[in-house]
Amino acid sequence: LLVSRRKALHAAAGRALEALYASRLEDAYDRLAYHYGRTDESAKAVEYLVRFADKAAGVYANADAAGALQQALTHVERLPAEEQDRRAVEIALRLAHSLYFLRRVPETLDLLLAHRERRHAPSAARRVVRHKAGHLATRARAVEAPAVVRAREPPARVDRAVRERRVAVRTAIEQRERRAARVTEQHERQVQ
Repeated sequence: LLVSRRKALHAAAGRALEALYASRLEDAYDRLAYHYGRTDESAKAVEYLVRFADKAAGVYANADAAGALQQALTHVERLPAEEQDRRAVEIALRLAHSLYFLRRVPETLDLLLAHRERRHAPSAARRVVRHKAGHLATRARAVEAPAVVRAREPPARVDRAVRERRVAVRTAIEQRERRAARVTEQHERQVQ
């Protein structure tokens, strides 16, 4: 099918679901998010993707919530200009929450830093984003500093660090295997 035809079919499916589940839309958020997320109806896509993400995060399905919110962020860019910053900051805060619980700290920090100065977002929302980014940066330096530092390094340096870590792990495994072989050998000698 042509892309335009697929989008039209997804929009029709979304409208049919809205009519069918009119009194209980929350039961269909996942399907509404799926269908409207594949249309050009960005306002509805953002609405249902965010609602689905909230529902998913409520049951600790943070990976599903993060996926929906990342998709919602792409649709936000197609909203009217006066809504973009406000909605982007709102979604970024929700996404940061899910990413944090997925232990994707560097990505969470980058997301918050990217959205902390959105011009047309409410000042209270910008303050919250700056506060969370500062808190997360402090925690990352204290607890997960190596991951954050690696995320900021040039790719060549990261590749080298990964190779070095793999060599170190391989060496440690080989040492354990040699020790285990020696212990087994000693035990067999004692048994004889």
